[in-house]
Amino acid sequence: MTTVADIKSLIRTKGFRQIAVLAGKRNQFNLLEMLETTVTENAWSRVVAFLFDSRGNHGFGKEAFLKWLRLVEIPKELKVLGERKSVQSVTQTEFVTSSGRRLDILVRLFDSRGRVRAVIGIENKVWSGEQMEQVGDYQNSLSRAFPKIPKIVVFLTPDGRQPKTADLVSARCRTIVARYDTLTDICEALSHSPTVNKDVRILLSHLAGYIEKRIAVAEERDNKARRFLYELYSNPMHREALRLIRDHLPSVGNLLESFTDKVEKAFRKLSEGSEFRWLYWPVRSISPQQIKLIPDELSARTAKGRGGFEINYMLHCPQRNPDIGDDFTLVVSAWCNPRSRAAKAAAARLVLKGWRGDWKPTGSWTPLWVGGTHRLVDLGENDAAVLAKLMIDSLRQTYLTLVKRLVRS
Repeated sequence: MTTVADIKSLIRTKGFRQIAVLAGKRNQFNLLEMLETTVTENAWSRVVAFLFDSRGNHGFGKEAFLKWLRLVEIPKELKVLGERKSVQSVTQTEFVTSSGRRLDILVRLFDSRGRVRAVIGIENKVWSGEQMEQVGDYQNSLSRAFPKIPKIVVFLTPDGRQPKTADLVSARCRTIVARYDTLTDICEALSHSPTVNKDVRILLSHLAGYIEKRIAVAEERDNKARRFLYELYSNPMHREALRLIRDHLPSVGNLLESFTDKVEKAFRKLSEGSEFRWLYWPVRSISPQQIKLIPDELSARTAKGRGGFEINYMLHCPQRNPDIGDDFTLVVSAWCNPRSRAAKAAAARLVLKGWRGDWKPTGSWTPLWVGGTHRLVDLGENDAAVLAKLMIDSLRQTYLTLVKRLVRS
């Protein structure tokens, strides 16, 4: 049986200390990381889009975009078109596809008469894996939206890996891969430009540092940590201690069983016989930042016709891996197909009064009601109880009202 002494013995080993040193290197300040957690999780995609837009006030014109084109193996016709002086590059972040997915960056190439001559979609894959048919969906959506002009999807990753969900035989919209070092290369080149001002140079420095230290170097650091862990795990003295730590490590995932049990009991008392399902995002994360309860009765009343949408009770944390000290906010929200005005209008009619927080509509989400916020304190029973109370209170205050409104409509 593993004892406290076994765990203390593990902590005193050289391998464990080396892992701690590697983990500590994650805590250096970087502007882009701060923006990701406080403004938007796609902050650095927005910075890339800013640099690639020839209309931007960065002072580079089309230079940043052209430098990147020369580093990426895109079709010759697109490269030649981009090089033309009369062609301008205009960027858009979170281009919404016909199925409601979001392509991180879309670059449109306009000629001197304002016509779109080509498009380049950029899917920026850092932390999460590919969703089902994701890249293929981007290819199909661009083919439908821009049927008569050249188009391509660039799959941008730290290691230049091939996408698993691309349509590799598509002739209408090909997919190519690119590495993050293409971005660090243009940051290095642009930072030495005689026309760059001090503020933009700082931005370039932080973008390059973010990619190198938080992403590109992360793989090397994680490989080192993995080797140290394998060495520790191969020692029978430490194996059970590591297993015990793994099984009881505080995390949002480890409090979910207690949390969902409390919510389910309360919901069944509130609406006898009602069923529901849980969704967590990211799906395979041990610390999901979104915990969603989706009642079947609401889904049945909202998912009909082209104006369909879906209501969920969501606990949302802005941090990618919620930990002690991070906040979860309860939001009753409707996910709408962004191309369906009927869905957005129908959801807007359900907005309830009595919000206790401030939550702005974002993209496909329409907030119907906002409850309280809880700051994680132990990732254990205390947090499970408070988070459950937030969701139970929101169900008691809004669920039957929403059902009645949907029955009337």
